[in-house]
Amino acid sequence: MLSISHPIQIVMGLIIWSVWFVVLYGLQGIGCNVAPPAAELGPWTWINALLLGLGVCVTLLLLFAAYRCWKAGQDQRVEEDSHRRFIARISGGIYLFSAIAAAAVTVPVVIYPPCV
Repeated sequence: MLSISHPIQIVMGLIIWSVWFVVLYGLQGIGCNVAPPAAELGPWTWINALLLGLGVCVTLLLLFAAYRCWKAGQDQRVEEDSHRRFIARISGGIYLFSAIAAAAVTVPVVIYPPCV
């Protein structure tokens, strides 16, 4: 497993968010083609429940990664190496930004019907 101060951590949050974005709309499209729910149900369908659950998991994963990176940037052992501390802090901020973005693209599944 890569360390928290590895440079890949800087872009990993955005990669996870972009994969979630594709999976969210891909699963919605597949679900609407395979077994479309009744339009009268509004947003309270099995498709939206599944997407909401996955969205919460992705957002929590990104928040956890943000917390770990931010704490690693404050670690006394990392402070001696400013490069590692910089990567950990920047990664924490980008993970946090990605968590907010993941939550933002997940919110519409609570508001709108999936197949209309």
